[in-house]
Amino acid sequence: MTARHEVGRYVYWSDRAVQQVAEENGIELTGLRTWNFGLSFFGLQGGIGPQQRVTRNRLEEARRIENHLGTAATESLGQEPPACYVKGVGNVDFAEFAGWHTRDALVMHARLRSVHGERVDLCLFGSKDNLRGFGPSDGFADGWTSSAAPAIEELLHTRGRQNTSQWDDPQSRSVEALKIALDQGFSGTTDHTDHPEARGFTIGHAGHCEFVAEIYTDVVLDPARWNLEGDSAGAERIMVGRPMWIR
Repeated sequence: MTARHEVGRYVYWSDRAVQQVAEENGIELTGLRTWNFGLSFFGLQGGIGPQQRVTRNRLEEARRIENHLGTAATESLGQEPPACYVKGVGNVDFAEFAGWHTRDALVMHARLRSVHGERVDLCLFGSKDNLRGFGPSDGFADGWTSSAAPAIEELLHTRGRQNTSQWDDPQSRSVEALKIALDQGFSGTTDHTDHPEARGFTIGHAGHCEFVAEIYTDVVLDPARWNLEGDSAGAERIMVGRPMWIR
């Protein structure tokens, strides 16, 4: 990944995802405590104790996660599926996810290129509570919502391990996730291709973001099987998962 800038801001940070990945992989998120030493002179009391950290160092936590994951977090996107973790730099669109059972959820989309020039659509889902620095979402939450939302909710809740939906193969379910990320909220009267702000549920956009994400499903589409339209046209590889952070 391009060297991380020391000055920036996290537009999305998931404590739950970071903590879960750290616990499952034996990653220590905080360093050793520093200690204060004190002495007593002329009735003034001193002591020994741990120095309290004034601010949380998310940048250091992110470094520890990345260092531990190493090559398990693919950046070139050149390896064969499935990827377990992905890191990279790109533009990210944020929108509410109009799930049927999940509330206050987000869908985030980034379009990347592998080292071989392959188009990779990254569809990430998470909690709206983890989003920072954006105002209220837009006022036109009308528009198309996907009947496949429960299938995507199942994918997220089981981390890709279960599929009881009618979209019962990895490619078809991933295509439905991509349609949600790119087409959810369209009204049918406005051309929203490459213009997410023209769709309902849109929250915002952030450019040149550094991110690390956990991937639940990763598929390469069979070009003979799919004839996608609109923003989805030309999709080659789709990854669906959750972001740990976007900066």
